[in-house]
Amino acid sequence: MFCHDEEEGDISVSLRLKKDRNGKVRPNFYGRYMVDSKVVEVNLGVEWKGVPPENLRTEGNSDFERSRDRAQAVLDNMQSEAMRKGRAEHLTEKLIESKTGRKIQYTRLAELGDLWEKLPRGRKPGAQHLKTCRSRFERFQAFMEAPSRSAEFLHEVTEADANEYLNQLREEGRADETVKQTVNLLRGAFQRFLPVGVANPFRALVLRGGAGRETVHRVPFTPEELQKLFDVSEPDEIFHPLIVCAACTGMRRGDVCRLRWADVDLKAGVINCKAGKTSEQLEIPIFGPLQNVLQSAKGERGFVFPAAAKMIETDAGRRKLTRGFKRLVEMALSDTEETEGAAELLPTSTARKRGLKAIEKITREGSTRQERMTTVLKEYLAGASYREIEEQHGYRRGQISEDLQTIEAEIGGRIRRVSPVATRKRATHLTNVVSEDRMQSSSIRDWHALRVTFVTIALSAGVPMELVRRITGHKTVDIVLKHYFRPDREHFKAVMVEKMPAVLTGQHEVVDSEEELKQVAAKIAAGRDFEKNLEIMKRLLGSKQDGVAK
Repeated sequence: MFCHDEEEGDISVSLRLKKDRNGKVRPNFYGRYMVDSKVVEVNLGVEWKGVPPENLRTEGNSDFERSRDRAQAVLDNMQSEAMRKGRAEHLTEKLIESKTGRKIQYTRLAELGDLWEKLPRGRKPGAQHLKTCRSRFERFQAFMEAPSRSAEFLHEVTEADANEYLNQLREEGRADETVKQTVNLLRGAFQRFLPVGVANPFRALVLRGGAGRETVHRVPFTPEELQKLFDVSEPDEIFHPLIVCAACTGMRRGDVCRLRWADVDLKAGVINCKAGKTSEQLEIPIFGPLQNVLQSAKGERGFVFPAAAKMIETDAGRRKLTRGFKRLVEMALSDTEETEGAAELLPTSTARKRGLKAIEKITREGSTRQERMTTVLKEYLAGASYREIEEQHGYRRGQISEDLQTIEAEIGGRIRRVSPVATRKRATHLTNVVSEDRMQSSSIRDWHALRVTFVTIALSAGVPMELVRRITGHKTVDIVLKHYFRPDREHFKAVMVEKMPAVLTGQHEVVDSEEELKQVAAKIAAGRDFEKNLEIMKRLLGSKQDGVAK
């Protein structure tokens, strides 16, 4: 390497020629200069001509010196521009600091996870949520480290980079909701940590559904399916009250779990609370099944469902709520019979009471075995799996299974859930759908499906939209119609036939059953909508006579 400067430490401005590994001199001049205590080295794009000297401290021939002068002029301009820009940025920073009282900081992409986690919040986010956020920040950082981009700081990310990353997420087959959450997370993080005055590259990013992909909607339960779900969940002291409350109110899972007695007025038959997601004030009538559940809870203060309130605050608890609900859906909707040949599963309260008595009988008071079996029974009946009990208490899975079998033999009833793995697979088959253009299956029968069910049944029954929105807290009609009003085909057809005139539906040609005649007659006898039901009775009798004549 040839250096223009005589002393190696002097690098304020210098011209250089570089050699390759084979000793051949590269064709262009290189320049080095210092700005803000940082050394910058650039290829000046000026070819050297003629014959270079052995050392740039001496002169070469005339052609070389002319090319050296051109390179020196380019280097001087670069340094002047850098110094001018540096002074301008410095003055801008000083001006911003004087106006805002905040010192400008340049945040690295690698710091986003830590900074995001340390942000002050009203409610502490769960560990799984923070882990997901950190993973998304790290994926974006890896994307920006590609040679074509090589951005280290937030302010170096361009709008083109943001658009390219959005397209990559879609090409990878990420769900639309995942793409939306990722972009919104990055937009929010950049908004918080970009230097003042720097444009947010994610600000104007347009989020649309994937090309050719339709939104996967939750499927509402029919009234018959809902009744089956109520029936199979009744023995479960934790899930049954939650399911009834969610189905009868249309509340989100988190709002149901965190419902407080202060928000419940049993005398007036109304729940007045705020939606956790939108802070909208909700006013919800208490129907009969929910009235029974609330009266059975017998609380006066604090959470209505304290066990659920505790579960919803942890990642493990939320997983239990999700898996437990889907297991109950599988039990309610599956046509397959359990083939284990075992007795009927005991209700949770019965299993706990009889199980604890059995443990006292077959173990010595205060022994390690009694303590272990008691812990295993309580944890398992609370919804924990073998793996979770093992991780939390250190008991081997084989020992856990043996303890539960021993208790079952003593009480003469079944407390173990049948085939957990097989049950989970059947539940997934009933509650999820798989799409070729998505990385993961989409959930269609989960807790939120109960909210969809409430809205669908209410609107189909003729409840005014404004009343439904007052109960659910939805701000716009479009959201309700697009995502929550999901009648199936048969339900949709039945409503249309009832509301549309006979000239379009041809319903007058149908001969109605004896049962329908009896129902209408009963209504007339009770004096309910006399004129209307009398006309229906005449039509039904006329249709029946026509049918007999034919």
